[in-house]
Amino acid sequence: GDYNVQVEVDRRVIRIHSRNGKLQQSERAQAAIEERVAEASAFTQSTVRLPPLAVRKVKEDAQVEHMKENLGLQVEITKDDQGTAVVLKGMRGVVEEAEDVVRRLTGGGRGGVGSVAASGGVGGPVGGARGSGGSPSGSRRDFLSISADLLSTAPAPKMRDLEMDLKEHVEAKFRVKVRMQPNNPRVEVEGDTHAVALARREVQKILSYYFTDRCCLIEIPPRAVDFVAGEQDRKLARMQGRDLTVSLDRHSGDGPSSPSPALWLCGFPRALQHASARVSGDLDRWRETHAEVEIPDSRMTGRIVGPRGDNVRRLQEETGADVEVADGIVLISAEDPRVVESARRKIERMIEDWSRGGGAGGSLGGKGRGGLAHFQHSQN
Repeated sequence: GDYNVQVEVDRRVIRIHSRNGKLQQSERAQAAIEERVAEASAFTQSTVRLPPLAVRKVKEDAQVEHMKENLGLQVEITKDDQGTAVVLKGMRGVVEEAEDVVRRLTGGGRGGVGSVAASGGVGGPVGGARGSGGSPSGSRRDFLSISADLLSTAPAPKMRDLEMDLKEHVEAKFRVKVRMQPNNPRVEVEGDTHAVALARREVQKILSYYFTDRCCLIEIPPRAVDFVAGEQDRKLARMQGRDLTVSLDRHSGDGPSSPSPALWLCGFPRALQHASARVSGDLDRWRETHAEVEIPDSRMTGRIVGPRGDNVRRLQEETGADVEVADGIVLISAEDPRVVESARRKIERMIEDWSRGGGAGGSLGGKGRGGLAHFQHSQN
């Protein structure tokens, strides 16, 4: 109806016929259908049955919490006539990882996480012996999704060099354990909770170096994460598919030394190139429509905000930009880059005038060059 076309759906084919013979309408309908198919295939849902005593384990598991917070996993505990179950929703790769974690917690492994933990890895164990693939006390286990064929198709010399670099630059440096196997779409990192986040990021960098046409790590400014991911991570969902694994680390750890947010892409070269170009375009757009101005002196914050936020509201009315002051930074955003630039110049001019006038010992409330009144009524 929206495109004035007739759609026929066969088992493997969708046929589109324009009602008025216009090819353009058929092409628009095709693009809309392809987008919806990609979105539907990227998001998935899985139900795993749980023993009654395992519910608490799943709810409190650190790995499940990590995937919920950072990877967009949705977890619901349900009950029906057959008993208790956990429903996992999200991007396909994330849901598959969560399935393995839940089965490991409930003792129902299917050769995923459990078998990786029990197998030999890149280096020796950290923190002493462990039983049945479990984690030592105080440690954390994290996963990195990769293409299933990434390691199996690499030449033997490259794999030897890769293993040596992982031992030297990850295991020895962060005192963690890294495990990977050919044909396994996951790399496992286990160790101290904070060290795992740093080690995982280092593994991503090393894999990006060894497989430049298959893996890519894109660091994202914290305030740009939601813009790049889209509402409910829908932009990322459209990129995810059989040819590409997509993983967004929103918060990679705690503390000032924790890695910044980053998007991990791993897949076939063409899919990787297309996805990285889309992300780069989104970041360029975000930089054009957002700006940040640092407030050099905490005394200036009140002058910018004004009584009851009057100055911020006036600035928004004058420029048409959204303005917010938080943590010593003025945040500016607008759909039109020219509006962002106009607001940024006004704020920078205000800070400069205040530094030369009121901030250097003069009155902060005066109406001279260092006062706020000069800024409020100035024109571009």
